[in-house]
Amino acid sequence: METISFALGVASVLIVLLSTVTIWNMLKVKKLTKEKENLHILINNVEQNLNNKIDDVERHIHETVREVHNVTDRMSTDIYRSIEISSDDSKKYTDSRIDKLIDAYFSHYKEIGSKSKQIIKG
Repeated sequence: METISFALGVASVLIVLLSTVTIWNMLKVKKLTKEKENLHILINNVEQNLNNKIDDVERHIHETVREVHNVTDRMSTDIYRSIEISSDDSKKYTDSRIDKLIDAYFSHYKEIGSKSKQIIKG
């Protein structure tokens, strides 16, 4: 009987020890599962924040490129207009100089011609 009591005592201690270890392991698994869920949520939040920042940076880049393109277009248009105005001004100036040269030539020619007629008549 003592042997049976001893065996039952050892078995009960083993059962209590095994139950304690099992409960402790279950609590540890539950805690780790909760940490895993929290980490998963944290990773999703970080990923969302990174995606938002990337979207903001891309939007800023597109706006900057669009602005640079618009400024470049305006500058090229202004330069083209300036070149056209300079070209027109130089054409006008050259034309007026040629007209003055022609006028001076013909007025000199008329003077020579009128002096020749005066000499002949005269």
